This record gives sequence, structure tokens and C-alpha cells, in this order.
Amino acid sequence: MPTLTEMAATLEAVNPENKPMALQYMARQWWPNADWLNATATTHNGGARKGGLVAAGFAAKMAKAGLLKNCGTSPVTYVLAKQTETGTMNTGRIYKDIDGNDCSIHQMVSREPGWAASRIQKAEEYEALLKRWHEQGKPRLSRDGNSPNHSHSAAGIWDSDNGDIAGHNCAECALFEMAKKL
Repeated sequence: MPTLTEMAATLEAVNPENKPMALQYMARQWWPNADWLNATATTHNGGARKGGLVAAGFAAKMAKAGLLKNCGTSPVTYVLAKQTETGTMNTGRIYKDIDGNDCSIHQMVSREPGWAASRIQKAEEYEALLKRWHEQGKPRLSRDGNSPNHSHSAAGIWDSDNGDIAGHNCAECALFEMAKKL
């Protein structure tokens, strides 16, 4: 039986642009010679439905391992989660090149190196700004998980007296936590 990493490599080989993949599609890539995937299923005991259910189990394990990322619920779809220095890169996003053609991030970098360089420089500026913000706030940090300007009861979650945003993640606190990791 292949490892989860080998299963991810199989998906990357057949889907280099990392477009969203349905569970039945993944099942057919992982088990191309499985007779049970071709069985006509009138119940939940065979065919594409069973392949999707089996694939769902593997997809969940792969997502937990950081190899896949769920990107849709109806139908359930996944993209490969590319690991980067700071976390997971979404390679499933579709970009438009200068001529308006759809392309992946890898194709965009290849076709538009000037665009890629400007995005990297902008990201570096934001990273430097986040680092400065974090360093300035460190002495005033009230509790783990909160920005120095906030004092949520549950770290990084808006309290019940905050109207529509109550119970939601606080963007400022999330940014501060992200800055701590830079």
C-alpha cells in the first residue's frame, strides 16, 4: 500500500495545475485498476460511491497530515497543500496572466516574472511591518493569543458583547500571532 506522501505525488502527477479534485476522481487516480470502482452501484455497497467513501477516509488523513486542503463542500473537493517556509501555499487558486488566460501560480511566475518579483517584494514589506508591530507590542502583551490592544476572554475570539462579530476570530489578534512566528 502506498504512503500518504506517495498518494499525494500521484495526484500531483495527474493534476499539475492543482485544480480542485472530487473524491471519486482521486479514487480513480489512486486505484486505476480496481474492478469495484466500475461496479454499478444501486446501494451504498460498491462502485463510484464506495470509491468516494474510501477516498474520503484517505483524504481526511492526508489533510490532517498537511498534504491536502479541502476547498469545497458541494461536491467535496480538495487541492494539494504545498508546504512553504511559513506554512501551506494554496496552489489551487486560479490567476489571470497579462492576456487574461487562466493559469496556476507556477505558470504565472513563469509567464510574468516581473509580477512575481513585485509580489515577493510587497510580501517582504508586509513581513517587516508585521515584525516591527510585534516587537513594539511585546512588552504590552496581556495574554497569550491576544494582541496587546485586546483582552478577549477566550484568546483571539470576540466576546459576546461585541454584536455581530461575537464568537468570531479577531483579525488583529490573528495577525499578532502570525507576526510572532516571523
